[in-house]
Amino acid sequence: MMDPLTRQIQPIKRRIRKTPLSVRIQQSFRVLVALLILIGGTSMTLFLYTNSLKPAKGYILKQLQLNYEKLSSESRNLEYKMIEAQSYINLEEKDSIKYMEEMNSENFKYAESESGFAYNE
Repeated sequence: MMDPLTRQIQPIKRRIRKTPLSVRIQQSFRVLVALLILIGGTSMTLFLYTNSLKPAKGYILKQLQLNYEKLSSESRNLEYKMIEAQSYINLEEKDSIKYMEEMNSENFKYAESESGFAYNE
């Protein structure tokens, strides 16, 4: 036999400790649940964000429609005032009409073209 003091020492084999299948299943389940919660939370946040933009755009559109109606009304009022100012009844009431001379048909001749413009000789 060999002397125990001179005998070569064999390295200790470390046993790789294997985790049981049930523990690995639980860990995978927890990761899966956490991932599903993260995906659900993200999608809910995006959904709420996009839905909150719709009323804001609707409000802006409504304001633009009201502004358009107001400007259209002002435009119609200004057109009415312009037509009223150019009407013959208002021209008779002005002082400048008093200083105008009545047209004498003897001083005007019409051009022979089809346009029918008058000119003074």
